[in-house]
Amino acid sequence: MKKLLALCLTVVLCLCCLASCGSAHKENKWFSEEKLTQCLVGELPTIEKEYVNHNDEDIYVSFTESEFEAYAKSVYDYLLSRNYEYLGTRGEQVGTLAGTLTTYYFEPATELSEFYVSGSYKFVYSDGSLDEDGELIFCIISLYDYETKNLEYGTKNFSYNTLITLDYKSEAPLSGFYVLNEE
Repeated sequence: MKKLLALCLTVVLCLCCLASCGSAHKENKWFSEEKLTQCLVGELPTIEKEYVNHNDEDIYVSFTESEFEAYAKSVYDYLLSRNYEYLGTRGEQVGTLAGTLTTYYFEPATELSEFYVSGSYKFVYSDGSLDEDGELIFCIISLYDYETKNLEYGTKNFSYNTLITLDYKSEAPLSGFYVLNEE
């Protein structure tokens, strides 16, 4: 009986391991509806090129310089059309704790060029909703422009030079929060 129980537990454990080994990389799969809705951008402009989505958090794509600028402009135009209460970019750093819990001021912006900060476009926006602590909830779309890099996943290799991220409340776990400048 113990051998049968041990065999069953081993089989279940193996099946669980195999089920969790699904690739976190999806080719030509845009952000999920849940993610887009949570980040208030249900109709965020998609891209017409081959791309790879990693964990519904990052989109890797290879753009020419003009395609990169055109996509940034389409995101900017889309965000403007949504009439958010706050639309801007990353301002000065407010504080950090040894590289974590980094907070930035929200910086209002009205021209596309103002959203280009430290080598990337940072679109920071909010509809004015507050979290459970009474803090303003900001969402962030970042467009990073890189030299060509390779993304290796499974047995595949994908060349990219642009990373598109869509974040809710912060840009990274325990970092990249935004607050209003009370001056």
